[in-house]
Amino acid sequence: MPRGTVKSFDHTHGFGTVVLDSGEELPVDISVCNKRDFAVGETAEVTVGVGMTGTPKATLVIFELAQDRAPSFSKGVKQLKELGLLSRWEVRECRSALLEVLGEVPEKLTEQDAVSLLETYYATGQQARGREDGVLFLDWRFGQETGDVVAELLGITDAPKLASLRRMEAERAVVADASGAERTLPVSEGLEPLVAWLNTLLVAAGNRRRLLSLDVGSDSYVFLFREEGFERELKRSPLSGTVA
Repeated sequence: MPRGTVKSFDHTHGFGTVVLDSGEELPVDISVCNKRDFAVGETAEVTVGVGMTGTPKATLVIFELAQDRAPSFSKGVKQLKELGLLSRWEVRECRSALLEVLGEVPEKLTEQDAVSLLETYYATGQQARGREDGVLFLDWRFGQETGDVVAELLGITDAPKLASLRRMEAERAVVADASGAERTLPVSEGLEPLVAWLNTLLVAAGNRRRLLSLDVGSDSYVFLFREEGFERELKRSPLSGTVA
């Protein structure tokens, strides 16, 4: 089966063009693709057929799916533990947890399954396991109210008194550093400005670690407290490419 690259695609109407490695361009429609959220530049295996007008067209386009690249369940758990996650559980406990949450134990540990496992282990907000491993789950996106988010974020760092929250409003957070100097940060669309400010304070204090936000495709945040360059280690795990 030849390989091709998506040259153009109109997702509104469901039609586009793929270019085979041979240079031949073929029309393609969404009905023959094995996923809908592909982008221009993605590659796939292409079956070539003949359209109603007698001209060549793509009759089957198979993109590599995330689960195709996912490690086995046992290997995926091992990779997560190598990242300093799930420190108190072994594979057996992880199997039992996902069996209870999902009703089954997947053969491969996809990113979605890995996030479900982490959320089960760490729960939401400040927890002992999160402080132990430097992990924080927050059910907080797009302006939802939460508790003392500054204390929760700094609770997984080694500088819990580096800053404080003075007021949390719908669109802004009034915070203060250790000297008492206040700053107003926008939070109506998320916590990124607040996290960036906290990382600035951590760097200024000589800390080699910082807060990382994982984009897990949900309304929750997952934060890690890790050394600079940790993103490279994530690429060898089921959480590959999720750092935001």
